[in-house]
Amino acid sequence: TYYEQWNLIAKQKEVWVNYMEYANDLQQYTITDLDGNGRLEVIVSSMGGTGSYTYTRFFEVNETFDGLMECTTDFVEGDSEPDMMIANEPSQVFRDLEGVYHYVIRDFMRAGTEYYDIIYDVVLKNGHITHNVLARMYDSYSSGSSVVEYTNAAGEKITEAEYKAIAKTTFDGMSALTCLFDWRDLEEIADLDEEKIYRILSE
Repeated sequence: TYYEQWNLIAKQKEVWVNYMEYANDLQQYTITDLDGNGRLEVIVSSMGGTGSYTYTRFFEVNETFDGLMECTTDFVEGDSEPDMMIANEPSQVFRDLEGVYHYVIRDFMRAGTEYYDIIYDVVLKNGHITHNVLARMYDSYSSGSSVVEYTNAAGEKITEAEYKAIAKTTFDGMSALTCLFDWRDLEEIADLDEEKIYRILSE
């Protein structure tokens, strides 16, 4: 049951309550079941720096329900990652014919007067997280004017309307859903014992 899994997650707090030395202006966590296999995941995300870079780790209850295992990812160290930690903003989700859930997650970055907004397809399958670009927006601001360019995954120019509809176009024919992650501050539970953490998780 989920109660037993929450208890397990609380007992193994040392596995996932791990402060990063960088991008740690904001550190939060959420509990979910991304792949719908009945085994919960703890997602821990950190954000910081002037470019609003995010870094995320995923921990899933193992198949024997007696521990947490960290999911592998195809993220490249040093690169900004999909902004999983978007509070109070629903994410689009599409379920394909094989039962795989595709989460449409954006990544916003800035570097000086340049802004980037990337739309990703994020999938958890067999304990591995993949993220694939669906479309990109590049905004360069200088001399009082802004130049905006939209491209698809292949780097070809598209319109703003096509950019906004890229998920619907890519996953046309799939079951469309929405999800809302409930993010909580990691710092609030860092010094709590297992029982108190369990009570928070069970909320």
